Amino acid sequence: MRDSESSQINDLNIDGNFKDFLMLLQKVNPCGQKYHYENSTLIVSYKLKMDILNLWGKLSLKVNTNVVGLPISVSRPGYLGDEADVESFLSRQKGLWIVLNGNNSFSTTAKTLSTFVFKNNFKAFNDYLSALRSPYRRRISKALKVRQLISIQKSIFTTEHYLLYRDVLDRSEHPLEILPIEFFKEYDGDIYDFRSKEGDLLAFVQTSIQDRQLVFLFCGFRRENVEKYDLYFNMLLWIIQMGIENGVDEIDFGQTSEESKLKIGCEERERYLFIHHHNWIIRLVLRKLLPMFSYKSYPINHRVFKEDPYADIS
Repeated sequence: MRDSESSQINDLNIDGNFKDFLMLLQKVNPCGQKYHYENSTLIVSYKLKMDILNLWGKLSLKVNTNVVGLPISVSRPGYLGDEADVESFLSRQKGLWIVLNGNNSFSTTAKTLSTFVFKNNFKAFNDYLSALRSPYRRRISKALKVRQLISIQKSIFTTEHYLLYRDVLDRSEHPLEILPIEFFKEYDGDIYDFRSKEGDLLAFVQTSIQDRQLVFLFCGFRRENVEKYDLYFNMLLWIIQMGIENGVDEIDFGQTSEESKLKIGCEERERYLFIHHHNWIIRLVLRKLLPMFSYKSYPINHRVFKEDPYADIS
C-alpha cells in the first residue's frame, strides 16, 4: 500500500465527487491528511489529539491518535474498501489508530455514533403527514403551526451563519473537528436561512443532493430560539419536505439527536469503531476495553407510521 500526497489525489481511481470532497478538505482544513491506496482500497488518515473517552460523557482522556476518518464531522467512513483490508493495513502501522464510522463490523465489534436515515417513498409532503400515527402527527402539526412565524429561503454563507455553527459546536458532547468558514463558502451545497418575520437570522441548514440522496450536512442555531420557534424540529421537517419535493430516495440526517430524528420517521444505521496499537500488550488491553467505548443505541422503538412507511403511497 502506497501513501499519496495531496497533489496526487487526482491520480487515484476513486469516485469524482469523493475526490473533489477530499481536495476541498485538504485545501480548507489541512491537518496532515494522508491517503493510503492499494488496489481498490483507499484509507484516509490524519493525526488528532483525541479524547478517546468522550462517548462516556464526563470522562476525558486526550491522547495523540491516528484517525482513520474524514477531518470533518460527518457519518461517512474514511475508507473505501473492505474492513478486512483496513485491519490488514493497521497491522503494519506504529502507534495508536482509531477507525471511525465503519459501515460494517470489524473483527472486534464496537459501535460509534449511529447515523439516521429517512427512506423516502412519498410523492408529496401531505402523504408523509397522512402516514403518521396520530401522536406523532399531532407533534409535527404543532411544530408546523409555529413555522408560520418563520421565513425560509435559500442563501449564501456569511460570518453570521458561521457564528451559529460555532454556537452548536460549542454545545456538542462529541466535538472532533472545527471547520473553517471557507469550507461552508466553497462546498458545493445549499444554504437555507430560517429567519423571523422581523428578518433576524434564527438558524441555517446546509444540504447537498447527490445520486438521489439528500445529505443534511451542518446546521446552526442558538439554544434560546429553539423553544419559541420549535426550531430544531422545524429544521428537520423542512429537510424532509425538501427531500420529498426533490424526489430523493433517502435523506441522510447524520449522527446525534437520536430521539428527534427517530420521531420524524428515520431509521437507525449503526456505525462501527475499531482500535489498534502496535504494542501487543496495549492492543490486547484496548480490545478488552473496546466494548466499554461502544456507543449505546437509543433505547426506545418509536412506531411513527400507521403502516409500512416504505410501501408505495399513491
